[in-house]
Amino acid sequence: MGLLNIFKKNDNKLRRVKNEPKVIFKNMELQIVIGQWLGVLPTVNFNEHLFQNIDSGTILKNNGLTKSQKEKIDFLFGQILKQIGVSENEVCIVTDLKQNNFCFKVYLKNGRCLNMQIVVDENKEFLSELKVDWGKKIETYFLSVTKLASLNLQCYELISSINGNKCLRNFSLDLASFNLENNGNNLSIVVTRPENEELQKRLAVIFRLGDEKELERYLLEASFPLVIDDVIKKLRECLSSNDLSVYPRISIRIFKKDKEKVLVTDLIEIKYGKVIKVKKTQGSKTVSWDINGSWSYHEDFAFGLEKNGCQIKPQEIFDFNSSEVEMIRKLIRDLMK
Repeated sequence: MGLLNIFKKNDNKLRRVKNEPKVIFKNMELQIVIGQWLGVLPTVNFNEHLFQNIDSGTILKNNGLTKSQKEKIDFLFGQILKQIGVSENEVCIVTDLKQNNFCFKVYLKNGRCLNMQIVVDENKEFLSELKVDWGKKIETYFLSVTKLASLNLQCYELISSINGNKCLRNFSLDLASFNLENNGNNLSIVVTRPENEELQKRLAVIFRLGDEKELERYLLEASFPLVIDDVIKKLRECLSSNDLSVYPRISIRIFKKDKEKVLVTDLIEIKYGKVIKVKKTQGSKTVSWDINGSWSYHEDFAFGLEKNGCQIKPQEIFDFNSSEVEMIRKLIRDLMK
């Protein structure tokens, strides 16, 4: 029976008094797995002074599910779906469990399919996760241990269908973190929350920039090699405050990754509006500067290799008329405006 026929068959049974999406499990084993993840069903059994894992097959073989357990799992998973953005008027067919990695699918009335995965830490050292693949956006949530059937957004990944850019946004109370990746080329942006925000807000609300949608649009459309001057300019446009001195730390890094190798080609470090470190690569030349007055200059740049590098003493900088050094000076002057 096709999915649309399943929906039509159940149309007369979809009158609900609760404000969550209607959930229909096509497989009881999948319903048990989700019930265990939600904490409705046990996952371990204490027997003869030993903890034994209880898998879904054991529950299915022994007693299956009671009517009360089924209704509770349906209701709580409906609440989960609502939290991730599924309409409360939806009808969701939950099916296609893969036991080896706990992946499954959720079909909506219009035929759209959400790919989901439950990630459980067997050592109980980390919170259980739910990954939701919307196609061009992949979200990762923590399952709350303090509130039943409650999710906390950990991160999401946006994927450009035009150039293959992947933009990862990590969430926390104190940091706004973005990472752009394409074929080993990476850009990292980290902004620390201003300290003058109200304590209640700092403890309860994840930190967001002023216009993250515009920053994400810029990142998804960007092409490597990136110019770090352009990146910091766009970031400043997207901050809540144009006064950089309110931010304890702003860090921008452009780097290459090849297996275990990481090579930073460009970076800007700013603390409370003061530039403390700059590195910039242009063509085959790389120039670095830090707040202590230390300069370095490298030519013939290659991945994992720096040739003909020479350290420039602070007193020699005024005699060094390199255009590469001047571009660092100009960048610092622009940032301090």
